[in-house]
Amino acid sequence: MMHTRDRLARKKRLEELIKKNRGQRKVKYGVLFEECLEALGDHVSILSNEESEAMYQKMQSQFPFLYWGRIDWNKVSYKYKVEDTANIASMIKDAFKVHDDAVYILWGYGEYPVIRTDLNAAMHAIESIRMVGADQWLYNPHDGVITEYYHEGDVMIGKADG
Repeated sequence: MMHTRDRLARKKRLEELIKKNRGQRKVKYGVLFEECLEALGDHVSILSNEESEAMYQKMQSQFPFLYWGRIDWNKVSYKYKVEDTANIASMIKDAFKVHDDAVYILWGYGEYPVIRTDLNAAMHAIESIRMVGADQWLYNPHDGVITEYYHEGDVMIGKADG
């Protein structure tokens, strides 16, 4: 009969082996995603599936979404429609009084993981980010600020109510 201590030790060892094996397998998300990572340079980290799911949930808890996956901007009090995308970073910092430069890139479609980067790196690589999927959000959960790049060309910036 196996003792509880032996079972716990075997379980722990198995978990370590599984974790090590997962770390050795690099998931491929396609050329456009790889180019996006390259454009972001050293200012990027990829969230795990669990962390990505938690970030999607946090974003959806701060912002109202329509059933087709777009933010319901009619329910966001503090928002801007962006006409000149060259000034997004300064608009976010000035108009929304952002204190944390960290942003998370979330995708409207596909199985891409969430990416953490800083606002300046994201703005520098925005064309590569836009190429990955149809819709993207640059989300700053700390300050409750989001930039939505909608596939029909609209770019909106908003701050969560409350």
